[in-house]
Parts: sequence; C-alpha cells; structure tokens
Amino acid sequence: MPNEEYFAPLDYDTVMVSRSFADFEEYRAELMKAGQLIGLKMAALGPHRLMPAGVIESSLNLVKSSAALAAIIGNRYGYVPEDPIYNPDELSLTELELNEAIRLKRSVLAFMMADDNPLSGAMFGDEKKTINKLEAFRSRIEANSLVHVFKTMDEFRPLAARALHDLRRHLDAQAEAMRESVESVNATASSSASLAADDSTSQGSQVNGGSTARPLVFISATHKDIEWRQLLERTLDNYNQDIEWWDDSKLEPGIQWETEIEAVMARAQIAVLLLSPDYLDSRNAIAEMARLRAQSKSGHLKLFPIVIRDCAWKDVPEIRAVQVWANGSALDNLAPRQRSDELNRIASSISS
Repeated sequence: MPNEEYFAPLDYDTVMVSRSFADFEEYRAELMKAGQLIGLKMAALGPHRLMPAGVIESSLNLVKSSAALAAIIGNRYGYVPEDPIYNPDELSLTELELNEAIRLKRSVLAFMMADDNPLSGAMFGDEKKTINKLEAFRSRIEANSLVHVFKTMDEFRPLAARALHDLRRHLDAQAEAMRESVESVNATASSSASLAADDSTSQGSQVNGGSTARPLVFISATHKDIEWRQLLERTLDNYNQDIEWWDDSKLEPGIQWETEIEAVMARAQIAVLLLSPDYLDSRNAIAEMARLRAQSKSGHLKLFPIVIRDCAWKDVPEIRAVQVWANGSALDNLAPRQRSDELNRIASSISS
C-alpha cells in the first residue's frame, strides 16, 4: 500500500457508534436501533478483555471499515487506554476514534450532551487535566462535525432519527459515486484491452485467436515484506502468458491512487495475502484483507493466503475460514532450494 495509509469502507451503510462514557449505554442502544430501522449497519466495540493496545487496534480497525462515525459525547472525558506507544498523548478512546475518522475523511455525526447537564466531570471529581482535555475535545468536535445537542432521552431520540436519515442519504450518494468511479475505470480498462486485442488480431496474432483477457491477481502485503512480494512476483512472471499480477508499486504518480486500488480490487479474480507478524499487526493490511474477504464471500474473488513467516493467523477468523496454502507452513522455514520449488508450485496453482 502507499505510505499514507488509506482504506475505503467495506461498504457504505456501516456506521460505527462510539460514546465517551459508560453512562451513555442506553443512548447508544437507542442510536443503534434508530439506524437499523432505516437499513444502516450499526457497529460498536463490544465487551472485551484486551490489553490497551488491543483495544485501540480493534477500535480503529472498526472506524476504518465503517463509512461513518456516530459519537455520543457527554461531560466526562471517557476511557483512556494507557499505552505509551499506541497512545502517547493519553487521549480517550473516543478522541482516538474521532482522529482516525477525520484522517480517513469519514463522515462524523456527533451528539453532544448540553454543558449545563448535571452529569459533569467536576461532579464526579475528575482531575483538572482531564476536564481540560474534555473541553478541548468538545471544541474539536464542534469544528469538525455536525453537532446535535441534547439534554434528555426525549430530546435525543428524535434528533438521532433525523440525523441518521440525513446521513443515510449522504452515504447512499457516496456509494453511488464510488460505483460510477469503479465502472468508469473498468470501462476504460476494458476498452484498452479490446483495442489491444483488435490491434493484435490485425497484425496476424495467433494467440488463442486473439482476445482472451488474463486473470488479474491482487497481491496484498506490507512494505516490510517487500522482498517476499518481489520473490513471488518474479516467479509469477514465468507464467505471464496466463496471469497478470498487481500491487501498489504499479501506481503512477499524480493519479487518484485510492480510486485505482479500489478499482483493481473490484476487477481481481484472485487475491494473494502474504501473511506475517507485520501483516497481522498492520491496521491497513487487516482492513484490506477484510474487504477482500467480503468480496470473496460474494463469489467474485478467490482468496489465496500464504504464510511467509510464522504468525498467529489462526487467531484471525477471516483467515481461519479460508484454506491457507500448505496448511499454514511458513515459507521462511524452508531451505532456499525448497522455497524456490514451493514458490513455483504456488505460481502454478495460482495460474491454473
């Protein structure tokens, strides 16, 4: 993937629901019910026993796979996952989620409890530092999203219904724009392929009578595993009459690369996942894998996971449900000659 992480939503009707404090569980349930009534898929981080880093990872992955973030903000700052690496600024989980949504240019819908509501941080004895963080956070929300202010459940319920209805229309428009973009790219690619085939035929080409398109293989890997990716691609080139492979190194400067990646994923018949500890630790890779897995369930794509270095792939449901090459035996554990033979078998299997 490009150095600037990007991942389009898995679909355009999923909304992540967040809330800054456990007191709002009833409001979150009401918001999720209102969304479901109009056909939105309302997603939320459920009960867990994860360490702080795991909580952050899971939460931000959910933001990335969703098309929008709906946040319920009260007068308390909320849970702060304590991890010096993943959360050095000691931000609340809700603020981390908002930051990720803004970075990914997701739609943000905020429901904010009025300042004069008695459930305040000061009432509960929160430290001055935490109260200041909350005030700064509320100001950022007002600057970056459409805010709906409420005091009671009676006020919240109709606000939520109206806001979600407007959000639904906005997401539908986004989905339509993406479909048109992908169709345009596909039509251009199809036209180019047709012209190339016609040109080949006019010059007397005898290859299969002249016009069979090659299957497209999308290769999903982290930049830390680039050497393994290149090894596989060089092996696949031995079968270049049968298949075409694609990875983000083929992106050209100046193009809308996120649209291009989406279009390639939509056209691919096979997706190779190069699994390693770095792959499983990458939010971007896991989100990309989830999108590819969803496409495979529709029958439009075959997933081809390959373990290149020992990793806990069996802990990932999306991978565990798919047949992994050689039952998950890591290529890195093989002797050099065995690796070469195995890569040839993989390339042959992909192209068959």
